[in-house]
Amino acid sequence: MSAPWIKFYPSDWLSKPALRLCPMAARGLWMEMLCIMHNAEPYGHLVVMGRPLTDSDLARMVGMSLKECRKSLATLALHGIYSVTADGTIYSRRMVRDNAKALKDKENGKRGGNPDLNQGVNPPDKGEDKAQNPEARIQIEEEGGTTVQLLPEKPEPDTRAAASRSSPGANRYFFESGVIRLNEPDFRKWDAAFPSINLRAELTGLTGWAGDQTSWFFAVPGALAKRDREARLAVERFRADAEAKANAPKPRPCGYVP
Repeated sequence: MSAPWIKFYPSDWLSKPALRLCPMAARGLWMEMLCIMHNAEPYGHLVVMGRPLTDSDLARMVGMSLKECRKSLATLALHGIYSVTADGTIYSRRMVRDNAKALKDKENGKRGGNPDLNQGVNPPDKGEDKAQNPEARIQIEEEGGTTVQLLPEKPEPDTRAAASRSSPGANRYFFESGVIRLNEPDFRKWDAAFPSINLRAELTGLTGWAGDQTSWFFAVPGALAKRDREARLAVERFRADAEAKANAPKPRPCGYVP
């Protein structure tokens, strides 16, 4: 169960350029979302009773029109304010990181304190300490399916550098367009997360915009999530229209007498 309070730093809120670029409606929605995600399980995710909130659910909860809610969500996504898991669930990167750190600190407290400061007689080896690193914990949760985050794969610098030196013309990225550079595991992960769009085409189209972002790796998934949602809705509308036309009564010929 989460604490009845949430850590909030006004200086961080006021100094984040990407958030300040969002209109007041979008910033207000983000604050409402933070409150919902604080009480969610898993922590920091936009879910209620384990179910991801739809745009309609969120609009009803915060008292906005569906149109205004979708507009604000799109603005927040374009500025990289939130991230999206592989199943389409919105989450706060900061809340997930803070929660991972809190869990680590709690575990260290049970063991007598920070292992980096309190080595004791038999200090743990580097392998055990690495497993308690907040980022490592997030990766472990991701691989287990509890929390999927679109974090970059950490390359092995020695082997990749050697491969680069041995093959000067080789490109170590699976996809590269401007600042957008993805290795194959990250590309496959994004491709699975956004099945309704052509990932290569969308990434190429976002190249110029991504270059203007503070952190393109977190901003681009938000933009892709918006386009994937729009593409999915367009397909659903097309199918509904086609079904309606198929079931519509056919016009009677001229001169028809029942």
